[in-house]
Amino acid sequence: MTPTPTRRGWRAALIGVSRYVDPGFTDIPAARNNVDDLARLLTASTSSALAGHQCSVVTDPEDSAQVGRVVSAAAREAHDVLFVYFAGHGLVDRRGQLYLALTGTSRDHPEWSSVPFATLRDEIIASPARARILILDCCFSGRAIEAMSASSSLIDGQIDIQGTYTIASSGRNVWSVAPEGHRHTAFTAALLSTATVAGLSLDQLYQKVEQALHRQGYPRPQRRAVNVAGDLRLFTPPALRPISGDSASVERIIGQPSTEAVRLFQDGQGFMDQDDLAQAENSWRLAALQGHSGAMHNLANLVMARGQAREAHDWYRKAAEGGNVDAMCALASLLDKIRLVDDAERWWRRAAECGNTDAMYNLAIRSDKSGYPEAALTWYRQAAEADQTDAMHNLAIRLRDHGLLTEATTWWQRAGHKRAQGSTEKLRGQVVFGQLAAKSNVGSTDTPSGALSTSRRLILIVLGGWVDEPVSWDETPWGGGIQSRAGRGYFDGMPRDQLLESARVFWRFNPESPRWRDRDYAVVVHAGITRAVIRIDRHIGPFEDRYGFKGQLVDDPDLTAELVGKAVPHRQNPITTWN
Repeated sequence: MTPTPTRRGWRAALIGVSRYVDPGFTDIPAARNNVDDLARLLTASTSSALAGHQCSVVTDPEDSAQVGRVVSAAAREAHDVLFVYFAGHGLVDRRGQLYLALTGTSRDHPEWSSVPFATLRDEIIASPARARILILDCCFSGRAIEAMSASSSLIDGQIDIQGTYTIASSGRNVWSVAPEGHRHTAFTAALLSTATVAGLSLDQLYQKVEQALHRQGYPRPQRRAVNVAGDLRLFTPPALRPISGDSASVERIIGQPSTEAVRLFQDGQGFMDQDDLAQAENSWRLAALQGHSGAMHNLANLVMARGQAREAHDWYRKAAEGGNVDAMCALASLLDKIRLVDDAERWWRRAAECGNTDAMYNLAIRSDKSGYPEAALTWYRQAAEADQTDAMHNLAIRLRDHGLLTEATTWWQRAGHKRAQGSTEKLRGQVVFGQLAAKSNVGSTDTPSGALSTSRRLILIVLGGWVDEPVSWDETPWGGGIQSRAGRGYFDGMPRDQLLESARVFWRFNPESPRWRDRDYAVVVHAGITRAVIRIDRHIGPFEDRYGFKGQLVDDPDLTAELVGKAVPHRQNPITTWN
């Protein structure tokens, strides 16, 4: 791949140490995944557009010379930005100096068998790069913050450390976390997840990673910036494309909609809420012509529902090329339906690189069917670790096939199954986007199997037709924040995680009041028909005067037969109770 014009002067060196000879160190399998997935994100065509030769990866180096060769080459060749990342064990000697442990490191003699942080620091500082980014995912990495900003060096003028942005996964005396069985370490998992949000600067990236870790109860990272622009972007998800120019931080959003396009898009949402399809289509078409990717996607859904697949394909493609992840998935499904399998896989891969778990899951199924079991396991695991329930189900089956019964049982239970896993379980099929998605936007044609008749105390959540909305981050009064949904409503065949997000937050009700208390299930209703059942694990909030809940979609066939596909009377409020 050819690097983008503004990133020709970039270089990245990624080091991950997953296994250790010294029994005093525990292996960290996630460290290898950290660097592999980070490199994939940096070099993906939908990301920062670094060419392969610009991003060097070292996994499980035996000695410091291996690390030195890669870091020194990257530091020497970087003229705009140098990015260095390390994942593994950090250890401290009796003088309090930080060392980065390698596969062959002796815990008792780190000074002879590891990489002294001071050496890495000097190499980074010597680089001619105008900006340097250092990220350490290891225990005691907060000591690097101190080392990169040592006042004595500044006073003596011995070392110029200007232009360095450092992020450490933990404090100076704090252990970093690598949850057992997870694909990534806690810090890098948050980093990779946050990197899929379009256009984040280093400051914004750090803030969101910190918030995500704090919400999960993990150690808070630390940072230090010395004369380097906090608005520099390390990751550039697909909504962003660098433009030509000399500055390494100059980037813009391709197809950034005008104020008029945003207004038209919002008008279309309003018309859709009123079931005025003609006016909604007119507004979205005008917004789409002005470059609004969300409007393109919604318009494609509408015309696809009328059977105009060719026009839908064109709008899906334009929206996908503009960075709309839902459109990438819809386009992939449409291409797959007409047997353009390679093109479909390419768009699912782009969506997966943006963090879409259903696209990851579809890639797993594609690999499974094509006879690539290891690739299938990788994608199943990545989607499952991001809470894609179908991926958990299929992963459990494939792990059992490989004889990994303990891990298979864990994923089977996480998928929501109450019964034991059998030897003849069936794999679930791929998630379908786009062509089915538009049906609910023009009124459901489903026929209920009967009226809802149950004595269970339920919450009913009524969703209208799906409309795209811009993503935003909102601070919450109890600390941290929430990322808003990328849309709202319902469409037939919508991904499970998308349906869950659409239904669970945020509604005007009080879970502590007698009316709402002791209700274990929420039922999603669209067009007068029940569509899904959600098991409520706990409530969250309040957020202003609204609450939401955490939970999982229910797979139990008996409960589904009792509660899904049933007609319910028209409800005035979007959330209400049953019994």
